[in-house]
Amino acid sequence: MKWNRESLFGSDYYIEIKNDERKYFGLDEISPDWEKSEFFSKTNICYDRTVVYWDNDTIKKVITEEVRMNSENVILCRYYSEYDTVIKTEGREMIYPLTSRGKMKKVTASNILNITPFGCRFYFNLDLRSEKPRASMGAFNPRNNQYLAVGEEEKICGILTPEDFRTFIEEYTQTCPKDYFDRVNRMRTEKHKTIKYRPGDIFRVEVDRFRYCYGIITGEILKIQKWPELPERHSLRALMTVPLMIRFFELVTTDGNLKAEDLKNIPLDRVQICSDNDIIWGTHPIVDHKELDCDDIEFNLICAKFLSESRICTVFTHDNLIKDNLIAMPEEFKIHAEWGTAKTILPYEQISDKLKELLAGYHSPHGGVSTRIHPSVLLLSEDKKSEYYNYKYNLLNKHNQHIKDELFTCLGLSKNSGFDDFAEKFGGLNKAEILKKIVKRQSNK
Repeated sequence: MKWNRESLFGSDYYIEIKNDERKYFGLDEISPDWEKSEFFSKTNICYDRTVVYWDNDTIKKVITEEVRMNSENVILCRYYSEYDTVIKTEGREMIYPLTSRGKMKKVTASNILNITPFGCRFYFNLDLRSEKPRASMGAFNPRNNQYLAVGEEEKICGILTPEDFRTFIEEYTQTCPKDYFDRVNRMRTEKHKTIKYRPGDIFRVEVDRFRYCYGIITGEILKIQKWPELPERHSLRALMTVPLMIRFFELVTTDGNLKAEDLKNIPLDRVQICSDNDIIWGTHPIVDHKELDCDDIEFNLICAKFLSESRICTVFTHDNLIKDNLIAMPEEFKIHAEWGTAKTILPYEQISDKLKELLAGYHSPHGGVSTRIHPSVLLLSEDKKSEYYNYKYNLLNKHNQHIKDELFTCLGLSKNSGFDDFAEKFGGLNKAEILKKIVKRQSNK
């Protein structure tokens, strides 16, 4: 290869984790008796080094480093990953199959990396592409879907050099709470499990080493999709994975033992649509249950620009193309307005000049499913919230009241109309009817 391995990777790793620090992230120490092998590769702008640690003919640890670099030799990203595993080989040449149906495979970096780790993984990513470079890091066990709540996002974002990383790690390891290694041990040893859940279940999220948040499941979208009252063209129809509607209690606390009774007077944050992975695999444990009431039910208020009701397009397709500058802002468009099971189309002729102006820079944030369940908004300062896309463009938030008011005026609704008013005018279920259907589903299980 023509590229210079030494200049990109050197003889050491870009960041240093000392052996006695590895335990803080669920990693095994590197034994002095292990030998190591290195593999190098290049794919387009990605330059990779994979280091394999051997205990006789068994691979026990894998460390990968990736450098992304443009044609001007400017480094765009650096990535470090370390994980423990147990991969048995024949003479360090061939990998034994993991199942009776498997086949021997040659010992190569790609074949090694294709095997899900049998231990925990730690990663550190440094993104240098934007005007504000930022870092991220985490630790998790891919076999049982348990994550270590590292937290410290603001400090981690500011890690821009190996020296910054050293400073952070030293401070982090010196400030862990007494129960920290109980959490690490759970990540390392917890058995993989599948949890049954239902609307009304309350779950707990570890935010960081010290704090918790609590959320509640308010709807199962795959079941809502089967309701005859849900329009054929609807934002909930095109969602991937197994999506849930969840809401977080507006509380960040050091108390990890709260129950429904403790949370009954805590208001709920906006509804989120998330994959059920973190619930069904026990990443965020269910700690209690409450019977849902109408105040718990919330649906996103959708306002999306579109050009045609093509069957190959979702509710958000045209709006997203405009947002990403893939198509120009059209001279004329329609609006898909939706709240709950009620929806209507607002033709261009009924869109006021004021609303056209307001929507020129507005794009609905409700077109997808979050792969993780995380109380991101609750952890942000008021200044940071204004930069958070899902918060910034949510029409149910007070700072967007002027857009909601003008939209309702164009729809022939009063500015103070609520969910049930929208449902009555456009033929949807009101909250009591929706709640009854959700409760009925639960009682039929």
